[in-house]
Amino acid sequence: MTTTLHGHIHNGTVILDDPTALPEGTPVSVQPLSQPAPSKHRHGSGAAILETLRRLGPLDPEAAADWDRAYQDLQRSKQESLALEIERDNAREKLNGDLP
Repeated sequence: MTTTLHGHIHNGTVILDDPTALPEGTPVSVQPLSQPAPSKHRHGSGAAILETLRRLGPLDPEAAADWDRAYQDLQRSKQESLALEIERDNAREKLNGDLP
């Protein structure tokens, strides 16, 4: 007897729409109904990222401004941390007599 069950792939695992349809451990054979169109770009490449951004559509200007501000704040914080680290190193070297 052949039974057709429906489901989808989630994180590389087959998830059945009705998981109680088969007892645990039942062997199955999976045949995709359709194949996703392969990307013409290598995963993670700049071209693949641009392709994804094009599919997402335009970015809300307010959201873009928020991301830009957050990025600038992060960069400023990194610069301040680096400056403090340099000051601490200089103070240590001065205490140890390594600096005039």
